Amino acid sequence: MLKPLNLITFLFLAFILNISTVNAANITLNDLGSNAANIIYEGKIVKGDSKKISSIINKYKGYIVSIELDSLGGDVEEAIRVADIIERFQISSTVPKSKICGSACFFIFIAGTNRMASGIEEKGNSDAPLGFVGIHRPFLAEPSSGYVAKQQAVIAYYGYRDRSKRTIVTSC
Repeated sequence: MLKPLNLITFLFLAFILNISTVNAANITLNDLGSNAANIIYEGKIVKGDSKKISSIINKYKGYIVSIELDSLGGDVEEAIRVADIIERFQISSTVPKSKICGSACFFIFIAGTNRMASGIEEKGNSDAPLGFVGIHRPFLAEPSSGYVAKQQAVIAYYGYRDRSKRTIVTSC
């Protein structure tokens, strides 16, 4: 039998692991017919997403033509890893009508061979929501303490900035 402290620790960890699973992106394959498919990427970008995407692309090599994005962002480093995969396999990126690609998702979007963030304007309805891409200045948050040492922040910021510039410049 678990001791009370171990039981509390166990329940806490189970709760945390469940939350992180719930917040993970939903990554699926959509068969478009005529030997073509696209990846649908919905939700928060978390560690492990690049492995999932890589697995799908390797399994259906040559058939994946695009990645459809709907994410408010998440883990920047993981987004850059996904972007590298998208660029390497020359896959297009889209943000469909009424969907959002924000924050770290931008790296995945910009890595697409062809990029489209729009929708088809509905006849007679020019107010129909279109696909949206949102970017912002980077910020750092240390989850355990809420504090990041200045030197750590500067190193991380310039590392992300330089990697971001390389990703954007090579993708455009």
